Amino acid sequence: MAFQGDRLTFAFDAHAVWGAGAKSRGTFHVWHAGPDGHVKAEYAGTVKCVFATAGYATVTGTVHIVRGDPGMEGTWAGFSVVGNSAPNRIGYGGQPWGDPKPGNDCTALPPYSPVEFGHYQVNSGGI
Repeated sequence: MAFQGDRLTFAFDAHAVWGAGAKSRGTFHVWHAGPDGHVKAEYAGTVKCVFATAGYATVTGTVHIVRGDPGMEGTWAGFSVVGNSAPNRIGYGGQPWGDPKPGNDCTALPPYSPVEFGHYQVNSGGI
C-alpha cells in the first residue's frame, strides 16, 4: 500500500462505552492527495467498533461519503494507531485500499506506517 510521494491524512472522532450492551460511535475521515496536492480520493464514514488499550486503538467502520471512487460507498475500512507518548504509527486497510473483501469489526492491520505530521491521543478509559 505504498503511495510514494502522496500524502494521506487520517482523522478520527471515535468513542466506546463498555459494559452491558457495549456501543461504539463516531466518525473517520481520510484524504489522499498526490505529490502536487491534488486530492485523489476522500473517504468519510461511521465507526462500528472501537477498541483501545495502553496507547493502542483499533477503529473499524463503514464508508459513507466518497470523493474520487463512488464504488467504495458502503464498504468496510479498518485502522489501527499507536499514539500518546510512543512514536505514532498507523495501519489501515479495507476495500478503499484494494482489499478484495471486508474485514471483521474490531480488527485491523497492525500500525505499520509512521505518522509524519500530527499526533494521536488514545484514551483507554482505564482498560
